[in-house]
Amino acid sequence: MLSIILQVAADGGRGQLHLGDLVVSGVNIAVFLGGIFLFDILLRKTAGWLQRKVKPFFKKLQTKEAAFGVLLITAIAICLIAEDIGLHFVIGTFFSGLVIYKGIIGRSNFNKVYGTISAITFGFFAPIFFAVIGIEFNVQSLLNVVPLFLTLLGVAIVTKIAAGYIGAKIVGFSREVSLAIGFLMNGRGMVELVIASIGFVAGVIDMTLFSIAIAIGLVTSILAPITSRPMVSSAKSEGSDAVFVQEPSGKEWQSETA
Repeated sequence: MLSIILQVAADGGRGQLHLGDLVVSGVNIAVFLGGIFLFDILLRKTAGWLQRKVKPFFKKLQTKEAAFGVLLITAIAICLIAEDIGLHFVIGTFFSGLVIYKGIIGRSNFNKVYGTISAITFGFFAPIFFAVIGIEFNVQSLLNVVPLFLTLLGVAIVTKIAAGYIGAKIVGFSREVSLAIGFLMNGRGMVELVIASIGFVAGVIDMTLFSIAIAIGLVTSILAPITSRPMVSSAKSEGSDAVFVQEPSGKEWQSETA
């Protein structure tokens, strides 16, 4: 959908899509996704062997920043491929995070680079991103379309809860755990903020729709921990192993942040 949005923007915002371009874009996206999932399957099937091969390599690196650089280069490569076929680079970033996980590179190597990634992401880029979003957000344009905002907010809440619940039930979770997952899904609003920003900058959506999308992401993120608390408590009372919250001790927290 994001690829189609960007094609509309490239067409000057006239809403005209050429069938040939759309087919080519669809094929490129299918090949990219197929390649990502195939790569992921191969990595998971060879995870044990790959860890044994990767571990000596990471040990030879003199600093943890070097390991961070290797993973960053891999992520950028996937982003460039996504950008080249018509997807936005943020989609490539998302998939690179799915493919390169701690089960592949090993927990020790993951812990070495996680602190650097977390500090850069949450300490530098995230505040800038939300500051830019806040500057562009227009409360007045939102107040002019309150009924539309409330309608879309209701749709967003219901669909997130329903999708999380149905997906969890399909894979075999209990009713209590499925409800907890569904209500926690309301907190997953970062990608919609990114896509709204891309659409606004590209001129596909106006200030009103942009403000609505931002407000929905903000409200659902605030509601998630509040509305999910009873569901999580209910799931925990049922003795489900799927719901487990571990509070880190001071010593563990210091080791992680160090």
